[in-house]
Amino acid sequence: MIKIVICDDEDIYIEQIRMLVSDLLEKIPVLFSMDICSSGEELVRNLQNGSIYDIALLDMRMDGICGIEVADILRKQFQHDKTILIYITAYDDRIRETFQFGTHRFLAKPIERLLFDDALLSAIQLWEKQQSTCYAFKDIKLGHVKILLKDILYFESNSNHYVDVITTNYKYTICRIKLSNIHEKLFSSDFIRIHHSALVNFDHIKIMNYDEVTMSNEEVLRISGPKKKDVRNLFSKMRKSREQNPWL
Repeated sequence: MIKIVICDDEDIYIEQIRMLVSDLLEKIPVLFSMDICSSGEELVRNLQNGSIYDIALLDMRMDGICGIEVADILRKQFQHDKTILIYITAYDDRIRETFQFGTHRFLAKPIERLLFDDALLSAIQLWEKQQSTCYAFKDIKLGHVKILLKDILYFESNSNHYVDVITTNYKYTICRIKLSNIHEKLFSSDFIRIHHSALVNFDHIKIMNYDEVTMSNEEVLRISGPKKKDVRNLFSKMRKSREQNPWL
């Protein structure tokens, strides 16, 4: 299911966008849910309460927290890097400010149906592509999170069924989950179980030794005795595969 949020402080545009989204997605068809926010403050409250959105349709100019400030909060405070942003605005003088947030499309008011449909379909195609390259989970502080697999260095379990997710720029924590369940979900991806408490990303292994690996962030993780042979064999197999198919 794809989760969409509409954020605009004008009722006439909220209703128009809601109808355009519903009409298009019911024709495709695709399962979706839709939240409506009449202010940036309302959308931020939703984020604080754990909501995570796949596509955000934002009015650039609103009283109070505007669409640009919403994107800043979404990306920096809540680490929702994969939310696809589409701005719908009657003004274009602040468009440059949105480039830092990886904005997907801009639409002008009044809204043209064909342009809207094209932008939303493009966003859905991007979302579908993300599904095969992302890992979604619930962080104990941030709530629902979705991050690219390529950005994950390793998973490490600790006490009380907590698992830390170490990425290139952040450390997340998932509660009440077993590392074996994560490994099962990522079995077809390039992750290697080097210890009962560590699952590492092959692409972030900098150095592989007999009893330890050095990751791209210079952290050293131990390989458990019973797994040493299997880990070396799997590492060699993956490395050979990459040498033969460097685009993988």
